[in-house]
Amino acid sequence: KKLERRLAALNSQVAGNCLVTGAFLLVRLSDAAVISAGEDRCNEFNELVQAKRQVSSTIKPFLYAFAFETQRLNPASMFDDRRVTVIARDGKTYSPGNHYKSFRGTMNLKTALQISANTVSLQLFEQVDKAEFTDRLAHAFARYPDDKVKSLLHTDHSLALGTVDLSAGHVASAYLTLLSQGRKVYPYWGS
Repeated sequence: KKLERRLAALNSQVAGNCLVTGAFLLVRLSDAAVISAGEDRCNEFNELVQAKRQVSSTIKPFLYAFAFETQRLNPASMFDDRRVTVIARDGKTYSPGNHYKSFRGTMNLKTALQISANTVSLQLFEQVDKAEFTDRLAHAFARYPDDKVKSLLHTDHSLALGTVDLSAGHVASAYLTLLSQGRKVYPYWGS
């Protein structure tokens, strides 16, 4: 309730408009029960159920886990945080920077994930089987058994940085799976 009150307070400060839009979903790990959920209530559009937003760097732990499993890598494996340029299917080059606006040189994967190094994520993505990774993501981000989340995914290089639009429910379901050591767990909306 505190999150809902804070969101409402922020939005009441701007007459007729919402200062902040968004939603939250709080899920208890022990039994996957949704214990709190809310959204901005700015209009008829339900941010919790209808909104899809880029998952951005929240996708990186899934990429790293997949690379650890399939590429014989581990948190101590060394990579260079450096300019990386790849050629996309359309022939255009893709060369993302980092949010910290520099390159930090050689680092282990634990550090790369902690600082969210885009260039290292792109190098990992280059090493994994993209179709298999997309299948794994579809399984993790599914909100219920027949969720068609795979149709929302792609295999472009930018997927390594989370350029896919999903809902809060998708992300909650994925993190439940990650925190359950890969065992698929769906959020439970019971009493």
